[in-house]
Amino acid sequence: MTYNKQIIKRIEERLEHGKKEYPDDLNVHDGRNWLKETVEELLDSLVYVTAFAIQLEETTRRKNNPHRFSCVKCGNGFAQAKDSELCIYCYKKIYNT
Repeated sequence: MTYNKQIIKRIEERLEHGKKEYPDDLNVHDGRNWLKETVEELLDSLVYVTAFAIQLEETTRRKNNPHRFSCVKCGNGFAQAKDSELCIYCYKKIYNT
């Protein structure tokens, strides 16, 4: 299947999904601000893609060095062996050590 056909197939699948969620066909005159809706959806997409990129980066870091990646609490520093999700500073704050 060509890429163009794959793209068309995915758009058709998305329209079918919409039909299941909303009983009527899309009404382009339903009062929505389509430009505003598009910008909001694109911004949401940027959030999702950025989150995915962070996941990939952290997965690569963990694979290369399983004990050094960003702290899940503060996002800074690197996690360490005592707790693989927290940097030493957050670990000390939480566990008062």
